[in-house]
Amino acid sequence: MKKFFLFSILVLGLLSCIKNNPDPAFVEITSWTLVANPDLIPDEGVLTQNFTNAWVFANGQLVGIFELPIRLPILGEGLTNFQIYPTILNNGISATKKIYPFVDSYEVTVDLVKNQTTTINPVTRYKSSSKVIIIEDFDGVSPNFEDDPNSMATLMKDNDPQYLQWGSGYGYIALTLQDSTYSGYSITNYTPPKGQEVYLEVDYLNTNDLVTGILEVSVQSVTNHPNIQMNDQPIGGAVWKKIYIDLREIISGTPSAQYYKLTFQAALEAGGVPRDILIDNVKLVHF
Repeated sequence: MKKFFLFSILVLGLLSCIKNNPDPAFVEITSWTLVANPDLIPDEGVLTQNFTNAWVFANGQLVGIFELPIRLPILGEGLTNFQIYPTILNNGISATKKIYPFVDSYEVTVDLVKNQTTTINPVTRYKSSSKVIIIEDFDGVSPNFEDDPNSMATLMKDNDPQYLQWGSGYGYIALTLQDSTYSGYSITNYTPPKGQEVYLEVDYLNTNDLVTGILEVSVQSVTNHPNIQMNDQPIGGAVWKKIYIDLREIISGTPSAQYYKLTFQAALEAGGVPRDILIDNVKLVHF
């Protein structure tokens, strides 16, 4: 709330200054472009992104946090340095905008002229210090996920051209009255660092809620930590989306864990109408 209050004051102050100074320069910032980083070995896989917002600084001063694309009035003229940071909706929550720590900011110096518009096309890439682990892109023969013995539905590879966006396939879960629940986890074990930023990236298209989670495996026990739910989309109107899921709290809060598995869980929603869940480009990212 405090950050929102301060940001509101900043915006109101900017609008007041513009009103009293009717000749600003304008900067148009287009949507983000994510490009490959050739220094990453292995590579980052398919380059999907959902950097809908940006923190914008001019000459080291915060201009604001904005949804892109946007056209901003800027008081002043001449050479101005802009630093723009790719910003995510943390855990898919629109009220929680966070600079994504694993990608580079974009910096450029432009010559501002009053009453003229300068266009900035921001480009970013994964930092060379980032470790991008491709958990599953569904381009292989067998997915890196296994169904829980109690799961009624199955995660399988599919490639319907109506939905295929990347590579040769995507993960598909069909929920029906007969197969009304799904529970599964990654075959591979993961040991991300504790006390550091750790994110799960997922592209998804779903007409049924899907819950992500972490399976904590220690010497004494196996504990499931349900985490973020990806809400259903309208039947007939679902589209591919991307979410960035913050795992730092769970990973750091389980000091006795030997390793982790990623989990997905779903239950057919009320009404009994068949519903579908599609996932792709599942990645674990940390430093």
